Amino acid sequence: MSDFIKRFNQEDSFAIWPTPPAGTDLTTQVARNAAFKAAYQPGYPAAELAALDALNTTEWQAKMAAVRYVLVGLNPGNAGTAGHFSNFHGAAKSNDANLAAVVSGTPVWGAFMTDLSQTQESDSSKVRVTPADVAALYRHLDALGIPQDAVVIALHSSVAKALGTAAAQALRPFDAATQVIPHYSYLYHNPITSSQKARRTIEALSGMAD
Repeated sequence: MSDFIKRFNQEDSFAIWPTPPAGTDLTTQVARNAAFKAAYQPGYPAAELAALDALNTTEWQAKMAAVRYVLVGLNPGNAGTAGHFSNFHGAAKSNDANLAAVVSGTPVWGAFMTDLSQTQESDSSKVRVTPADVAALYRHLDALGIPQDAVVIALHSSVAKALGTAAAQALRPFDAATQVIPHYSYLYHNPITSSQKARRTIEALSGMAD
């Protein structure tokens, strides 16, 4: 295992999850939501994890230099993580399958993922994001070799607000109006309309809507 892996923190992962069987209807967002919920298994997919563990430093550097999209959540929940790259791959009740369904079949599948704050708290209203959190996030992306022009996509309105400040935009470009999708738990939103809205945004940001 390469020492490069030590650069990652417990909030880091990649947008890869178990996929539905071949032939599954994935033609609508409603169908994708149901299919990825049925296919979901907690934890980063074992075969994918083994492939990451096998990368040498040069391969890691090339992988991170090729990152085109970065998904940024607010913070880890109370359940925490269960090993490297396990964030965003928690128990089924975390609804991570909803995020998988939204990015499936788009260039955003496989994107780098992390959280803005390291505060472990499931109640997002209790999380306070500071300019230091934003600076730390962008230093982390730089340390991993993620290009400055990688498209950052916020997974929470609070993330979009923090990354949309003038000070944050001086570090990396970000449009708070267009680079944000509804949080994939859908606790306070209609899951059908929210997932459809999120999908349209992902397709627009990744060039699929051109």
